[in-house]
Amino acid sequence: MKLSYRIVLEDGGIFESSEASGGPISLPADDLGFPEEVMTRISTLRPGQEVRVKLPPEKAYGVRDEELVFSVPRGKLPERAALQFGAVMRFVLDESEELLVTVIGNDGQVVTLDANHPLAGQSVVFELIGEEE
Repeated sequence: MKLSYRIVLEDGGIFESSEASGGPISLPADDLGFPEEVMTRISTLRPGQEVRVKLPPEKAYGVRDEELVFSVPRGKLPERAALQFGAVMRFVLDESEELLVTVIGNDGQVVTLDANHPLAGQSVVFELIGEEE
């Protein structure tokens, strides 16, 4: 079976969709990065079935944590790093862990980074559709 999905924001905007990512995903899929409740619903989905799962922030991608917002002197970051607003950077912490941060400020001297998930603090709706293989 395959899965088509959309992640819809509170304002009705689409954060992500299988259509924008190249089409339906073959199941079972190892790690879609979806919250546990959504993965459970996907595991019971049948072809032709459509399901909407609305999650508050604490069950979706967590509440925002302002302690995960920090500033770094520009000189401490790689020279070629894309540091415009909204750019995502990946830092390898060790062999099994990495940190994704989003640039939320850059005055040329100091870069402000946010390690919260982009959807932290937001309620989201997962629209899931089971597709034939």
